[in-house]
Amino acid sequence: MIKAIIFDFDGLILDTEMPEYLAWLGAYQDFGFDLPIHEWASIIGRGASTISKTPYDDLEERFGQPIDRVAVRAKRRTHFLKLMQEKTLLPGVQSLLDDAKLQGLPLGVASSSPRSWVVGYLEQLGIVHYFDTIHCGDEVALAKPDPELYLTALAALNVNAEEAVALEDSPNGVAAAKAAGIYCIAVPNELTRHTSLAHADMVIAGLDTVTIADIQQMAAEKKIPSDALPRWPKKILGAAAVIQDSNGRVLLVKHSYGRRNWEIPGGAVESEESVTDAAVREVFEETGMRVIAERLTGIYYAAENDSHHFVFLCRSASDDQRPRADQDETTDCAYFSIEALPRPISDLTIRRILDALSGFAPVLPIPVGTRQWLE
Repeated sequence: MIKAIIFDFDGLILDTEMPEYLAWLGAYQDFGFDLPIHEWASIIGRGASTISKTPYDDLEERFGQPIDRVAVRAKRRTHFLKLMQEKTLLPGVQSLLDDAKLQGLPLGVASSSPRSWVVGYLEQLGIVHYFDTIHCGDEVALAKPDPELYLTALAALNVNAEEAVALEDSPNGVAAAKAAGIYCIAVPNELTRHTSLAHADMVIAGLDTVTIADIQQMAAEKKIPSDALPRWPKKILGAAAVIQDSNGRVLLVKHSYGRRNWEIPGGAVESEESVTDAAVREVFEETGMRVIAERLTGIYYAAENDSHHFVFLCRSASDDQRPRADQDETTDCAYFSIEALPRPISDLTIRRILDALSGFAPVLPIPVGTRQWLE
């Protein structure tokens, strides 16, 4: 059953891509160069974090000397804004948004563009309130075709990959959605029709050709499965829970291995499992308690092993539960006041607890370094 739909932004909701191409084409022509549309189309959907050479770099390489980037940007920006003046929502977008909200279907955005760009246009178009979560390229370590944007969107929507549908317009976007395990419908536009979208599960002519019911049926039937989808290294994901008792104390478990340190309940996310479900499962396995995840309080990114750790504020499913150590991975578990946390414990564990209890609302993954230990 489909429980959420995740939209790309540029070229799917609003046609910013053709004006962007034409503005850059004008910049190239000012220096006497061409910019074939098929070359530009190959980078559509990528974020700055996944592009090794910018158009400015390319121009300087062709020109053989540095260019006045400030002047080029100003002229290109003026050209772009002029081309954007008459742009409105692409056909079918408004109808799908209204239909989804009528059905109570959560919606998200996963875009490689910066948040200021995406949210700015969504507000200008008057549709930002339709989306339950928005994730952008400047909020992740790697943008599309890396799946990180989609993985964070899934976590925020509290759905598994198989419970979501991604709507994309570019090969890089499709690759990101598929790498995250999401059924993806591609909607080529004037630019991306010059590329191959064969790795999408379904390709349609436009959003105005389908309804929410059609999208749900396509995903349920998985009409065009592919055995040749792009592969991406499997991401390392972890999930943990911050749980308080009626006195405001925090539940911690003591590991039976390594430093035998105290930690909030948590562990690795298993295959085909959402990060929310993983947090709930880990609490039960380590303490025997049934909990309910209330909200995501932090996403912590460790560059050393390219891992993301999701922390949720959870509450006990019943008042009469008492934690117990599982005697396999944990030797003890108990509630502690914030002022008297046991040792050994890491600075990251303390930070995650404080973030959760402060009402911290994660907007982007928080980089973390090597853990420091309080003995």
